[in-house]
Amino acid sequence: MEQGRMYKKYLSNLPPFQEAAVLEYAMDFRGELTRFSLRLERGNLQQQTALCVQGLTGEQAHSLLLYLYENTVPAENWEDVAEELLSQLRMVPALPRSVPLRQWKEEKPDEGNNSHLCGDAGLAAT
Repeated sequence: MEQGRMYKKYLSNLPPFQEAAVLEYAMDFRGELTRFSLRLERGNLQQQTALCVQGLTGEQAHSLLLYLYENTVPAENWEDVAEELLSQLRMVPALPRSVPLRQWKEEKPDEGNNSHLCGDAGLAAT
């Protein structure tokens, strides 16, 4: 079984150009399904989205994740970038953008229960 991966990028506070933030790029596997997710933490605000793809090899999945991380692809358009890269492999997401942007203040999500991510795929957090 392939292992999931996670990379964190820490952005500095550079007023007035940029607020301090943490971007967490991750992927996890369940059979043929790969779930990519991006979590943004900025101050008291957290956002997380996920995208599922079927049929990627472990190497392709890791390359896509590493591309997103190394290029610091922003939370606002990472799914578009991922879909463009997938189109180069002639792949499309297995499920439509199934995880809506979630926002909450000073509340952490239930880290142990990600069964709502990518429909009913029920992938575990890594």
